[in-house]
Amino acid sequence: MRVLRLGAEYGERPSRLIGIEDGYTAFCFDEACGFISGKLRERDAKEPARRERAGAGNAGAGDLVEYLRGFGK
Repeated sequence: MRVLRLGAEYGERPSRLIGIEDGYTAFCFDEACGFISGKLRERDAKEPARRERAGAGNAGAGDLVEYLRGFGK
């Protein structure tokens, strides 16, 4: 989810932030990020704010990025 926040903050496509060079792979990744972002906005609009444990949900993000980078080569 960091890549979504960073992309919004810096006005960059998520695929560019993580270095996907293949055009089609970048398009698919950006579409997936857009879909996830939309679902998160829908969820946030429906659910009241809640506190989460510090660091929860961040485990494995680096592994996902490395896995996805492998598709652009």
